[in-house]
Amino acid sequence: MKIGVDVDGVLRDFMGKFIAIYRQDYPSNTTKIEDVNDWNLNKFFTETEDARQYYLDNASRIFPNAGMYPGCSDFLRQIKELGHNIIIITHQLIGTEKYTQDWLTAYNVPYDSLVFTADKTIVDADIYIDDGLHYIDAYNKAGKRAVIFDRPWNQNFAGERAYTYNDFIKLLTKG
Repeated sequence: MKIGVDVDGVLRDFMGKFIAIYRQDYPSNTTKIEDVNDWNLNKFFTETEDARQYYLDNASRIFPNAGMYPGCSDFLRQIKELGHNIIIITHQLIGTEKYTQDWLTAYNVPYDSLVFTADKTIVDADIYIDDGLHYIDAYNKAGKRAVIFDRPWNQNFAGERAYTYNDFIKLLTKG
């Protein structure tokens, strides 16, 4: 089976590192991960005019230094041991792709292919795991099976959800 796996929010703790770096520059900001319940980062990081531009300007501080979520290595190893192919599918802003490639290498992330795309539905996989509601909606509209990985910013989703990596593995083994 081909498994489509997102990077940020599923494998890499981008938001945790973003918040830490942002607080270094703007110590008055008290945003915590659980506060970020929307994709519009400008709602939570108001000290800058455009949070998206902030993370582009600080990509070299954020992307390579964001950690892997606990349990992620075992999760990926289990997928491979079950005989599945891992397709890393990630949308990275132009100019940040190299940081993600280097991160995948630094963390020895096993994968069979890597795709950078804003339209993740173009990738042929049997099941997808992502934390982005808009991606899950796109997969579902395209008739593809997608599981949302539980994060504070995707609580309004009522479909298949994995709260842990083991939840996703159980979904794979059940079929």
